[in-house]
Amino acid sequence: MKKTILLLAILTICASVLAQKNRMEQEFGKRSKVKIENTIYTYDRTLQIVEDSTNNEARWAMKCREHSNLELAKDRLDFFRSVFTTERIKELKGNRVHIMLLLDDKGNILEFRFFLRNAPDVTLKDLHALAKALKKTKLFKTRRDTGAEEGGEIWTLPLVFSDL
Repeated sequence: MKKTILLLAILTICASVLAQKNRMEQEFGKRSKVKIENTIYTYDRTLQIVEDSTNNEARWAMKCREHSNLELAKDRLDFFRSVFTTERIKELKGNRVHIMLLLDDKGNILEFRFFLRNAPDVTLKDLHALAKALKKTKLFKTRRDTGAEEGGEIWTLPLVFSDL
């Protein structure tokens, strides 16, 4: 009898863990694309990446640079605080989004991807607000005399809601 109860408890726990989905899985459902305003987002379920459907894979094939020609023009934490309300930041404590940015040599953001492996509570609405802010804000500036070569760069910005 004890073995049966224990087995039933284990099966129930396993089933509930498997049934849980992150917010992106719920919002995208069986679709791989969702449109918000004029932007179509795609979701890679395996890698848990959300990106704009207009991203061009070939542009991301860039070499790593030994010397960067860019630096942050604004404090990233202040930027993130300007996008999310204090209440929403509290709700998202413990979530982490890694934002990969493709930049031109002047620091303009060309494309971006959101990595959501550690962000089960982040919604598509949150990401859309962040995407709009990224497109509007000049986050990077060109350094002087760095010896860096011309061309774009790939940067990763961590968004850790516990730090905000």
